[in-house]
Amino acid sequence: EALAYMHGKGYIHSDVKPQNIFLAKKPKDPSDLLNVDFKLGDLGSAVRVGKPIVQLSDEYAPPEAFLDVAKPGMNVFALGITLYVLLTRKNDRPDLQIMKMAFDCYTTNDTNCVKQKVEESKRLLASWDPEVNEPYKSLIKRMTDPDPTKRPTADGVAKELSKLQP
Repeated sequence: EALAYMHGKGYIHSDVKPQNIFLAKKPKDPSDLLNVDFKLGDLGSAVRVGKPIVQLSDEYAPPEAFLDVAKPGMNVFALGITLYVLLTRKNDRPDLQIMKMAFDCYTTNDTNCVKQKVEESKRLLASWDPEVNEPYKSLIKRMTDPDPTKRPTADGVAKELSKLQP
């Protein structure tokens, strides 16, 4: 919901990850999590849609983040990886090492290397089968689709997640 709100105002967060999601209050026990509000923090990386991205975490960033301007689908991708990490307690996305290499290429302004790594990352993501149960698996697959135009909106994700709550 926070991302949908930001996107509606013309901004993207650009650094969505578990470390930037906070609990409004500490739950008494795990079953109390259903009654706790979550907050999206660390807005220092937020930028206007269409502007260059100034900060990201390569572990959660979509491949196109190294080649494109800020777009809402980038946040949806990062939220998809975040959801995967929260469900599995590990970040073993199939393109993780490639994304780290793409970041290294990006920092040295090696455009050809960045483009090569982005394409390799997209190929790996296209065949990724996240090891989580349905309905989360199909949602994560859509959120992390290598084609940004096929990703759901943040509002769509929020609505779908709200239907999954017991």
